[in-house]
Amino acid sequence: MAAISPASTVQSAQYRSVLSSSVVSISESEQRQAFGNEWVQAHAVRPVEQVLVVLGRQLLEEPWIFSNPAEPTSYEHSYQDRSSEVTLRIEAVLSWLVSKDVLVPHHGEVRDYLLRHQDMIDLVAFACGAASERFQTDSELALELYRDPEIENEYLTLYVRREQYKQEILDEIDLVSAEFEDNLTGKSGWFVLTTDFRLTR
Repeated sequence: MAAISPASTVQSAQYRSVLSSSVVSISESEQRQAFGNEWVQAHAVRPVEQVLVVLGRQLLEEPWIFSNPAEPTSYEHSYQDRSSEVTLRIEAVLSWLVSKDVLVPHHGEVRDYLLRHQDMIDLVAFACGAASERFQTDSELALELYRDPEIENEYLTLYVRREQYKQEILDEIDLVSAEFEDNLTGKSGWFVLTTDFRLTR
């Protein structure tokens, strides 16, 4: 995986350690069985980026993976072709977020955004992990794609939601945001941690 930035080597290493422990290690023989010899020879997946067992060939062929088979997104085109290692990185990160109880209501939108902004994958994973550690006991986290109709802009947003809100939540959000905001410099996309003051689902 690409590093977040030279200034965040420690944070990146921490994220890699967490992700590695959350991803099932798959042997080369298992990779060949799931994806075929040609795919394994072409991609040579590194240990920290090894895919989850659930990403075997049978899962990739399930129809629910794709939001609209008639009009697949760029992510889905790549996923269907199985030609890009980055799709496996994205799926591994999303699966890890789900294991951390981070809601992803519209998986296709998030996947497509990360495919178009591949330099955001590690940052989004680290930021969501930091938010999960801070808010997991009393909050709900939801990763969504925000679209601003006025300036035709879109970016990933992690919403913090609670049953009851106190003023301190804004200070808590600022503290977590400070852990990754500097790393957004130079990225092709954007990420925001905030709250919309909605109640949990």
